Amino acid sequence: MTDLWLIYGQLIVDPKFPGEIDDWQPAFTPYEKGAFVYLPKGETQERQITKEGVGRLEEGSTTSVRKNLTKYLRSQYKESTPVISLYAAGSVCRLWKTNDDKWRKSFEQVRPGLPKDVTSFSLELVTLMGACFVDPKLTQRLLTPDWLIADEFGISRESCEGIALQNWMRQKDFDKWQAIFRDALSWRPGTAEVMIWYEKFENAAN
Repeated sequence: MTDLWLIYGQLIVDPKFPGEIDDWQPAFTPYEKGAFVYLPKGETQERQITKEGVGRLEEGSTTSVRKNLTKYLRSQYKESTPVISLYAAGSVCRLWKTNDDKWRKSFEQVRPGLPKDVTSFSLELVTLMGACFVDPKLTQRLLTPDWLIADEFGISRESCEGIALQNWMRQKDFDKWQAIFRDALSWRPGTAEVMIWYEKFENAAN
């Protein structure tokens, strides 16, 4: 999951990153809630889509996006870059094909709360920022004396990065834009998996 948090964090700190992903042309076919579709793996009966935001990934596009994510992030963080999973690539494809583009604005709106020299940010801080942006409870905990989770990322509360993180999360309307992004991800209590994998999908690295 840390690879996906890093991607979300990079979208926050790097205004050029969304345009790069646009150029990769992520593919994802959304289904309307209530539609009947055949799922992969040779199933012979249709299933009804009961959740919002469900759709099907395409093998070639998902694999290409994964390779491009790896290449781009390694150009930023070198050997520290984690392996980018197909799950993370599929999540990006799905996000890019949501009907509502307000989630793009959410990144733009929380960027002003960052220091000017974001290029000096460590991979660990950018990853933690991505995690915070999808997890309000984590954000709330890091704005209290409970700093243990950030310690696991090697970021102390009193460090320059720790202070930058706290100031970023305290900016006006942070929770509003956080909610808009989470809504685009369809991360709600009880939400089932929203990505239907292509027929040849076998594991996280195929």
